[in-house]
Amino acid sequence: VKWSNNIPAAGIWRICIPPIHGSGAEYTLTVESEFTERLRLHNILIGDVWLCSGQSNMAFYFRKIVPAVKLNSSHPYTTYTRLLQLKKDYALTPQLEIKAQWVQLNRHNAALFSAVCLVFGTELFKLVHPVVNGDLDTVTPFGLICNAVPGTRLQAWSPPTANSECINVGDRCTSIDPDFDCSESDLWFVDK
Repeated sequence: VKWSNNIPAAGIWRICIPPIHGSGAEYTLTVESEFTERLRLHNILIGDVWLCSGQSNMAFYFRKIVPAVKLNSSHPYTTYTRLLQLKKDYALTPQLEIKAQWVQLNRHNAALFSAVCLVFGTELFKLVHPVVNGDLDTVTPFGLICNAVPGTRLQAWSPPTANSECINVGDRCTSIDPDFDCSESDLWFVDK
């Protein structure tokens, strides 16, 4: 399949590829310019992408929970899962580029990846793709993106309106825990 597009004056090139059903097949993407420049990306999977975002609990490394939790290197999730660890770069405005690279799930790449994200992804993969007689009938690959920054304030992860909505939440709050008092303002992490 071939698509083409011109680079606009702003210099940001993009192309919109129609949706492709995830099949587990590996693709190669080749980008060529009219000046015979060529970029080739291999081992591309099409599937579902899950964003795991948060603070220090999300940043907790997988290697710190081994041997309590281990990856099964013979399970299909190792073949069909890719990881993307975002760097802890800070910016006050949205960025067009990130300095990160997708990698295949293996014990080396998993070691410094989010334990919460990885366990979530592998358990969900097993739930969605049960292995019958050692084979998968169909497979939708998983991409796991970890964007965790320890020590950040809760407000940085929330939309601007969330702070004002939370200040007066006590009168609208209900809880399944009868001992939880929603009106206690010190329970809410808001700047008044």
